[in-house]
Amino acid sequence: SRSREPPAVAAAPPAEATMVPPIGTTYHEGEISVQNRMGVADTAKFRSAHQKTFLPEPSQDFFAKRPFVVISALDAEGRMYCSMVATADGSPCLQDVTSKSLVLRAGSLSPKDALRTALVPGTAVGLIGIDFSTRARVRVNSTVSNVAANGDVTLAVEISASHCAQYITQRTWQASPGDKASSEPKGARKAKAVSLSTGSASSQAPGPVASLQDDPVLKHLIDGADTFFIGSSYGRRDGDGDARHGADASNRCGSPGFVRVTGHDTLTFDNYNGNQMYSTLGNITKDPRVGLTFFDWESGEALQISGIAAIDFAPEQQQGGGERVLQVVTVRVDSVRRVPGALPGTWKQSQSRPLVISKKVDESEGVTSFYLKAPALDPRPLAPFISGQHMPVLIKGLNRSYSLSGNPGDDTYRISVKNIGQVSSALHKLQEGDEVTCFPPAGSFGPAALDARSEVDAVVLVAAGVGITPMVSMAYDATRPTAVIHAVKNGKQWPFRAEFRKISAAAPKTMKLRAFLSRPEKKDLAVANAAAHDWEIAARRVRAEDLLQVAKDLGATKPMFCFCGPLPFSAPLMAALEEAGIPAANIKSESFG
Repeated sequence: SRSREPPAVAAAPPAEATMVPPIGTTYHEGEISVQNRMGVADTAKFRSAHQKTFLPEPSQDFFAKRPFVVISALDAEGRMYCSMVATADGSPCLQDVTSKSLVLRAGSLSPKDALRTALVPGTAVGLIGIDFSTRARVRVNSTVSNVAANGDVTLAVEISASHCAQYITQRTWQASPGDKASSEPKGARKAKAVSLSTGSASSQAPGPVASLQDDPVLKHLIDGADTFFIGSSYGRRDGDGDARHGADASNRCGSPGFVRVTGHDTLTFDNYNGNQMYSTLGNITKDPRVGLTFFDWESGEALQISGIAAIDFAPEQQQGGGERVLQVVTVRVDSVRRVPGALPGTWKQSQSRPLVISKKVDESEGVTSFYLKAPALDPRPLAPFISGQHMPVLIKGLNRSYSLSGNPGDDTYRISVKNIGQVSSALHKLQEGDEVTCFPPAGSFGPAALDARSEVDAVVLVAAGVGITPMVSMAYDATRPTAVIHAVKNGKQWPFRAEFRKISAAAPKTMKLRAFLSRPEKKDLAVANAAAHDWEIAARRVRAEDLLQVAKDLGATKPMFCFCGPLPFSAPLMAALEEAGIPAANIKSESFG
């Protein structure tokens, strides 16, 4: 989803797609039912390949550095809750992270947290880690396998998946001055529990009867939220060993108002077009118990809510051009907990700034590059970016992320956008001299993210159509032998052809260029048959053996493959590379469509 518009529901696959989904699925019948209902079952099949029954090395590294994660589980009374697991000093809250398990450090949950006593062997636990500065997120479904005498909780990994940055509000985090590592972190303070009059009693002695509408603090926190976390579950019964039937923790993000108090004991949130896996909604169709957590990013207070969810699959669309709402979920709340100090550290929301379109360049049919510079009234230098990163852009109140396609050494930004979708079409209508509201570059994709000790000795960049945009930046920044594989329909829809030729000629290391045209025109065939010193052209679809061969041509023994394109294009190729023995850790991807 990064770098593109959210995919249209039931969109037809692009011409260069290879419609052979990987075998097997990690979905349960509730998820499959919602996917079928929304007409996205085919896309979801490809996304299933991104879900693993283990924790890949990149995800292990990601979690090993996280000072906080959010977990979800059913408490002793059968209510679903979400909780923040965190350290106050910024040290990792997880330890002994492997492909099959990870350990929640003792004391990383407040003694008063709703889930403190729920984490016993056999408990299904959802877990999500988010780096709000890069907008990277990884989700894990797990089960408690052991609780040590010192309180450490071992979680056995059942399913894991990395997800796109779509809608995530960018924030930075720092440990608060004076915070120290402790077995009882900053969040270990007294929690205040309240029960709504229509609900059951809280597991703690409840406070005064409350109403979401009448409590100004609760209502303000919910109505003003741009982020919350939600836990859900298939409702696994004793003896059920199906890994798909566990708990899930996820996030929801949007402009304030996308979640709101709608009654004495109800709140409602809009569900936008996302990864189309429908894990949360699929769980709700099987077990409507949910847990939601809201954070006051300034005070550090957490609001833990448990309730029963219902889905409206045919909501009325709001007027005024906001995000398209695919479903509306209403939660009847039966328990609320307010936990002061549950959110450690200091949080700051990333600030946008207007940038000026200094130049527009048509790169191919439908694809235009926008060069962005600082305005005269605010001449501060642009923040540096790393090749492979994206930049969130705000147009008409809608947030989209586009890959930065320029040279990381330039003093301007460049995004290259296909004219498709509400926001991209609006962007194409802007002229040189117009301003665009932009947020700081974010993300971590491609060879620039490799550790200095990495043994990767060559990089193969594989893209379909406009998915080539992040690869341009990576090519400029190449420090290893590199190959660029570009699958396009024909010569008219082939952006950056000449630019890659120049990059290749100036590259400090070997750079090979390969193009695969799925529906070439006659003049394209003439070019393909001609001897050329730059692009090698084939009039057919790209195959996995082509990727393995070009890696061999580069002399690689430990190549890294980076994919960007529609899932029907990338998923089968990625699966074939794994079958050929390429480690999953050496296969990176971003997707759209």
